[in-house]
Amino acid sequence: RDHKARLERAEAIFNERCKTAGERIYRTVEGVDGIMLMKLRQGYSAYDQGATDPYGSVGEYGHGEDYILSFFLGRNDGGWLDDSSRKNGYSYVDVKDAFDGLRYRYRAYWWRDPKWHEKTASILRIRRAPTSDPEPRYGVDYEDLTTPDERALWVAGGVLKVVDMRTNEILAERIGFMMDRGQGANIATRQPWSHAKEYACPRPAPSRDLVEKVLKIKEK
Repeated sequence: RDHKARLERAEAIFNERCKTAGERIYRTVEGVDGIMLMKLRQGYSAYDQGATDPYGSVGEYGHGEDYILSFFLGRNDGGWLDDSSRKNGYSYVDVKDAFDGLRYRYRAYWWRDPKWHEKTASILRIRRAPTSDPEPRYGVDYEDLTTPDERALWVAGGVLKVVDMRTNEILAERIGFMMDRGQGANIATRQPWSHAKEYACPRPAPSRDLVEKVLKIKEK
């Protein structure tokens, strides 16, 4: 009975929150070379009820440097982000380091393990260096939208924003929510947040998907 009551409360909150969910593009920009990531996606646990923006995190290509890498990837014939494609994404990505406060510019390069045959496929990697070049005009940010009471019922939500940092104009935003119908059950290695993405509005997706629609990548 307790589980049923909790689930009913969670579903009521989730359904109400979903009324505000969706992707909204207000303006697009052509020929964008590079972007600023205003926050990095950090690693999180699919069991952690208090994780920061699990809704946004669960749909990403990766976290930390893998999150940065996702903005350099090309797309294969099926439209999926793919590190084997030579049709790259953005030319550079800037990130401010939380520890030293410096701004670093990341660029991608193709790397092949010299221990393997020369015909072995190379993979896309990234390297960074401090930069004093002007900041990119456009930034990507995210925020967690759920309250402690909502999170206690395993409801999570977040907003992804594409911003003109010169004018503070929001060019686009994607608001979404998800809910774990198992209310945190982790029996037999069940992962609550991984299950929650199957009950979401809209389904979680990589940040790159929205960013690329708004900030059109400059043709190489």
